[in-house]
Amino acid sequence: MTMPVVYLLIIIAWAVLFVGFFLQDYTIIMLSTIFILVLGVDIIINGLNSLNNFATQAFGIFHLGISFYVMLKANMEKIKK
Repeated sequence: MTMPVVYLLIIIAWAVLFVGFFLQDYTIIMLSTIFILVLGVDIIINGLNSLNNFATQAFGIFHLGISFYVMLKANMEKIKK
């Protein structure tokens, strides 16, 4: 059984975000949060692996919320410097 592409993209996006936090690189953090936002919208619209129920909608909204918060928090810290 192969892993669907969406799951692989989610893992890659979150891994890049954690690498950005580890390196404290603003650009990597911003690019990964934008990527996670796009994935969240895609999950809300298309669902996961042909599933489109309440759990997948909540999973997409979770991605949108966390990535939007991280993006705002990183921008505010960048402005304060």
